[in-house]
Amino acid sequence: MRDLGVAIIKASLKRGDQILAFVRRNSKKTFRLKKMSNLKIVELNIDEFDSYNLENLEEPYDVFFHAAWSFTNKIDRDNPVLQEENIKYALFK
Repeated sequence: MRDLGVAIIKASLKRGDQILAFVRRNSKKTFRLKKMSNLKIVELNIDEFDSYNLENLEEPYDVFFHAAWSFTNKIDRDNPVLQEENIKYALFK
């Protein structure tokens, strides 16, 4: 989880919003969110998102922010095949 996602979540929580955050499994940065109220965390990898049933959410959510991106190190950023995977995950069916 990058700093942008954490900043969006913290700003939304300050407003009193209810947040459902999808975070990468075994992320070393998830600890920054665990102690926050009004926050539900679902751990899954980006390639698992399609299998998560959004229609069965306990409560409705109004806004969706997508800040997930893989292959962000210097070498992988220049690899068009890997970045095509990121683009695929950013497109919703």
